[in-house]
Amino acid sequence: MIKRKIEPDKIVRALKDLILETNTCLPVDVVISLKKALVETKDEKEKMLLDIIIKNSQIAKDSKLPLCQDTGISIFFVEQGRLEIEGEEEIKDLINKAISSVYSQKRLRPSIISDPLNGQNTGDNTPAVIHVEQNNSDSLKIRFMAKGGGSENAGGIIALSPSDGFEGVKNYVRTIVQEKGINACPPLIVGIAIGGTMEQAALTAKKALFRKIGKRNPDATYAKREKELKSELNNLNIGAMGLGGTNTVLDVFIEPLPRHMATMMVAVSILCHSARKGEITL
Repeated sequence: MIKRKIEPDKIVRALKDLILETNTCLPVDVVISLKKALVETKDEKEKMLLDIIIKNSQIAKDSKLPLCQDTGISIFFVEQGRLEIEGEEEIKDLINKAISSVYSQKRLRPSIISDPLNGQNTGDNTPAVIHVEQNNSDSLKIRFMAKGGGSENAGGIIALSPSDGFEGVKNYVRTIVQEKGINACPPLIVGIAIGGTMEQAALTAKKALFRKIGKRNPDATYAKREKELKSELNNLNIGAMGLGGTNTVLDVFIEPLPRHMATMMVAVSILCHSARKGEITL
């Protein structure tokens, strides 16, 4: 079978546009959700804070300025079909080339340290965190997330006992949000994976954050649990920017995974209200 060919420069150009767009334009579904929260909240302080968040997103979009000074660690999920990149460069090389090009312009803050204990800032936000999966399509789908330090610090993973059930899951998620959520700049988006192995759950929870606000799990049972947990988290009175109110989270996304009969992993990944995520398909 003849593979479709794609020019590396085309990929790099598309990636550079994606990186800039994601860092300066809040996704439409997130803006709509914030505006809905602004209308519905009865807390005047929270109303003021939500109004500021929404105005900030509009200024960033109009002025092509970063939504937040923490322009994050660059995370990519790539679905690569039956295509051939011309030349000898791999998709991971092209992604890092695009990241380096954009962040070297000094419009976005580089935040990556080369070695966790003894390193220096790499100066161009590389290397990116890249996950590649192969499929049978003839396209290249790339999802990108600029993940700030505050929201990344708010995640967690735990090995529960299967007997803990969904109540155990809820207790763990509530604890994470109560203990770490304030520093992640609420309202938050919460991705949860239940089951699988430790590394599988962690990746799945992060991938769940790409769901559109309001898009429920197709399984009715888990869709109900998402709404139930969202309501409980919003009753914690953490509110916008952690200063009280009814909008601690914009949404909760749960992804169930097959598990070993003796284990039940639970992973939580969180995005702040500046939910910088986007995707392209080439």
